[in-house]
Amino acid sequence: MSLLSDIHNGVHDGELDNILAAVHERKKWRGLAIIYSANVGDAVRISDNVKPKYLAGARGTVISIMRDKIRVDVGYTGGRFSGVITVPPSLIEKA
Repeated sequence: MSLLSDIHNGVHDGELDNILAAVHERKKWRGLAIIYSANVGDAVRISDNVKPKYLAGARGTVISIMRDKIRVDVGYTGGRFSGVITVPPSLIEKA
């Protein structure tokens, strides 16, 4: 069985708080790694986890990198959030 199946079936119920803390910590470090590896001018893709959903898969260019966010020019997306958007690093992937 996989870890996800075990969690779903209650095998790790006593460890859920520790698992959740580990997941949050991992997401934080992954975001920092993306910020440190991103460069202005990089081509990126907005991940499928974004809301609003019409931004999912949008491609753009990094225009600035802040302490904990990245500004991306996605051009016109046909929605309220077009042009330059500011996203957390967890929502971008290198294109």
